[in-house]
Amino acid sequence: MKNELLPTKFDKQFLRREFFPMLRNCFDAFFILCTIFAVMTVMNPDFGRDYLTLLENLISDLGIDESQTPGQLFSVIFSNNVQATINTVFYGYLPFLHYPALTLGSNAMTITVMGIRYVRDGLMTPAAFFAGILPHGIFEIPALIIACAVGLCNCRLITGIIMKKKQETEPRAQMVTLSWVYVAVVFPLLLIAAAVEAFVTPHIMALFI
Repeated sequence: MKNELLPTKFDKQFLRREFFPMLRNCFDAFFILCTIFAVMTVMNPDFGRDYLTLLENLISDLGIDESQTPGQLFSVIFSNNVQATINTVFYGYLPFLHYPALTLGSNAMTITVMGIRYVRDGLMTPAAFFAGILPHGIFEIPALIIACAVGLCNCRLITGIIMKKKQETEPRAQMVTLSWVYVAVVFPLLLIAAAVEAFVTPHIMALFI
């Protein structure tokens, strides 16, 4: 009885057997979706126009303002990204829906449509766009994809429990392991990404504007 009350340990076997394959699928899906949205945006000049307007309004509602100090910008970006990724993880607890995949798709669409339309409309040069995305994106995009993989693994777990499917890894061990993945990997990546976006990216972009 005592052993049952002890916290379940981190399960490395579960990571190798189930999480890493899911993570690879999420990375593949993200870049495939980016390619699809890029083709659609190039072939159809009107594609994404309404979405981009909605996105710009959303960014404004998030409290991001050019007049903010780097410290204020860091706080807003970090808190928004943490909230978004935690939501993605918890969306996975909705069985059958695989809702985190929609987060993956929407972010692929955001980056692709924004980049192509800004460049095509003359608002940015390609160099300026990549200067504004890559420095923090190399941390933020993997964090997002990992959070989606965690959410999808949660969805598969909850769905399997409802369908009474045999679990190779005890459900509580899966939850503990996935929670540690978020805390030990996603959270630090978001912290670095927010710091880079607030303190470094503006100076890099200034070189291309």
